[in-house]
Amino acid sequence: MKSPFTFVALVLALASGPLMAESAARPIDWFFIPFPIHTPETGWALTLSAIASGRLGDTPPSSAIVSLAWSERDQKSISFDPTIYLSEDWLISGRIAVEDWPTDYFGIGNETDIDDQETFTARNLEFEADISHRVSEHGWLGPTVVVRDYTLSDVGAGSLLAADSPRGVEGGAVVGIGAVTRYDSREDVFAPRSGLLLNVSATFHDSAVGSDFDFQRYTLDARQYLTIRPDWVLVLTQYGAITRGDVPFQELALIGDSSPPARLRGHITGRFRDNDAAIMQAELRYPLYRRLSGVAFAGVGDVAARLTDLRAADMKWSAGLGLRFRATQAERINLRLDAGIAEDESGIYFALMEAF
Repeated sequence: MKSPFTFVALVLALASGPLMAESAARPIDWFFIPFPIHTPETGWALTLSAIASGRLGDTPPSSAIVSLAWSERDQKSISFDPTIYLSEDWLISGRIAVEDWPTDYFGIGNETDIDDQETFTARNLEFEADISHRVSEHGWLGPTVVVRDYTLSDVGAGSLLAADSPRGVEGGAVVGIGAVTRYDSREDVFAPRSGLLLNVSATFHDSAVGSDFDFQRYTLDARQYLTIRPDWVLVLTQYGAITRGDVPFQELALIGDSSPPARLRGHITGRFRDNDAAIMQAELRYPLYRRLSGVAFAGVGDVAARLTDLRAADMKWSAGLGLRFRATQAERINLRLDAGIAEDESGIYFALMEAF
């Protein structure tokens, strides 16, 4: 396939005109931070982040995060994550990332053994973009584009990954187009206290658009924010993913994802993966002292070859406690520290931004 990233410059060029014009009239707040993070997948890592936030006219707050990361496992990445309201009726969001990332593999299914953990190196290029148009007061609709390129190394001849030989073990390009619809009545995008966020997407990957794999992916991400007393917020989330077709193992549904929106903190990312996943979570956020607040969270979920194969008795659980520190006055951007436990795993998470 010819360079799957050649159109990235075009997308950015189209967006840059409105951004530059508006930012001149309305300054953007910048927040620079060298920030240590910790997850079960990385151990300790240092990130250098630049966060821009502000409102381009009479719009909800936009944000853009540029991050460089280097972990004690010699994982390296650079990423750009924008959420930009070009006007009251147009929103562009997405991700651009380059990663050299030693990654854990346990097998496929919901009964993998933690003792089978092994590591391979993934060198990934990633581009995602959603361009949404407002169709009602809180409703948005638009196209989505996904481009990823996977390269694997350090896969030993006698390893579990080599023995399983799942789709994607040889690497390859994943290219897809689709549609995303969103309902968003949150009163704040960084640390909401009320409202509903509902994202439903369908993405189709096909050789006709340059993909090395032909498959479909459908996702549901629902989050409800309830203020139950002053400064006490209950967050309820539901997540579902369905994949069908020639799915590379890197694109299978997961539980245990530590990146926002976090899913079952306490499980190592990729410990359980399969075609489909269903997860329910709850988090209580409460004030402690000035900029410091606390959280308590719990959740259940599982993966399976089909959603109809999910069984209540097999559901995985996780629970934990955490602290939040408000890093900026202008917007509610939090630093977070979470400790999550699961049946035979646990994890400490030190990161930037809310879990969801």
